[in-house]
Amino acid sequence: MFYHCLVTASSALDSCISTNNIPHVLYRFDTELTKAHDEAKLERAMKEKLQRERDTLASSQFSLEKEVQVTSTVVTIYDNK
Repeated sequence: MFYHCLVTASSALDSCISTNNIPHVLYRFDTELTKAHDEAKLERAMKEKLQRERDTLASSQFSLEKEVQVTSTVVTIYDNK
């Protein structure tokens, strides 16, 4: 997505330069670049959030597996008596 925004910004820059409207070109390029940076920042934040959620789920899974193991051991001991 970030690359797409840069390509769009580059295309906008090329088309505007041909009209010799430099202030408008710079404003538009800056706007597109800011948009691309914001999207990249949002993607990083979403990726970090997903990683934290994944870590939380992995921890929960580990805890549940240990609990099942202990319960299974207790049941086995109880059945052997």
